[in-house]
Amino acid sequence: RSNRPEQNNAHYSHFTPLWSGAEKIGSLVMATSFSPFSNDDCALIDMISDTLSLAMASFENQAALTERVKELTCLYRTAQLSADPNLSISEVFQKVVQLLPPAWQYPDVTAGKIVFDSNAFLTGNHVSRPRPLLTDTVVNGLSRGCLEVGSLENMPIIDDGPVLKEDLTLLHAPAHPAPGL
Repeated sequence: RSNRPEQNNAHYSHFTPLWSGAEKIGSLVMATSFSPFSNDDCALIDMISDTLSLAMASFENQAALTERVKELTCLYRTAQLSADPNLSISEVFQKVVQLLPPAWQYPDVTAGKIVFDSNAFLTGNHVSRPRPLLTDTVVNGLSRGCLEVGSLENMPIIDDGPVLKEDLTLLHAPAHPAPGL
């Protein structure tokens, strides 16, 4: 005779929510057909749910911090290049355009272009794509060109299309050169 209990139609389950801050992002469901969950079992399941929620929040925060570091690195390097008296303005723009893809969420499929006074500076992978993100390059109140960032592939919808809202903020920063450039 088998050690398994006899099959019956009784199913027992315990549902507990998974949270990310104040937002419910899912549920942990534990089910059995052997016997009802004891109070101790339910308490353990709730503790597991709390631990999973904390781990998921930690993962989300780590991913967000990684993205902010990439963006800040781009801004810092842009400022360094802008302040380098040994670089021509063309050299600065060519180096800045290369900083753009690594700063975005999907750097492997991101391309950039800077147009300044009719001179174009492109990343090596730049191709014209529909609906790039554009911002004017403004110097002393005058539009002198534009900065363009585009995805080489169709990407999932996030905050504003395939980009994070922080990426949109980053788009505007290098397009407004530091005084003295």
